[in-house]
Amino acid sequence: MKDALLLLFGAILAILGGFFNQIYQSLLNQRNKDRELLNQAIETLIEIQPIVDDLPAAREELIEPSKKLLYIVMRIRSKRYRKLSSKLVEFSKMDIRKTRQETINLIQEIAAIDRSPLDTYHKKVNEMVKEAWEELKRIGKG
Repeated sequence: MKDALLLLFGAILAILGGFFNQIYQSLLNQRNKDRELLNQAIETLIEIQPIVDDLPAAREELIEPSKKLLYIVMRIRSKRYRKLSSKLVEFSKMDIRKTRQETINLIQEIAAIDRSPLDTYHKKVNEMVKEAWEELKRIGKG
């Protein structure tokens, strides 16, 4: 009876561990997707910069990149990037009032996300894991 209870307890712990692991991996995957989207947003902002310099003459040229930026931002789902997403939505909505400095500030704000201490720690850990995995592959073949 005692062995059966221990076995049941171990199975429950294993299921819960798998469940929490799945949730954590899902969050990490979403964060990576959101980072990719933010990189696309930077590219779009860089694309918008020369058009903003020519405003109001180039107003028609601004419509398509603004829509592209809005579609990119709409796909960002992490709570972590909500404030930045709302700034990007506001920027994509306004037409003639856009300035070069606002564009530069948004690009810098997006770039600053990748330099946070926690993110650099996770990048280092991921690099170490990749290196260890490559080393194991190399040893296994040798």
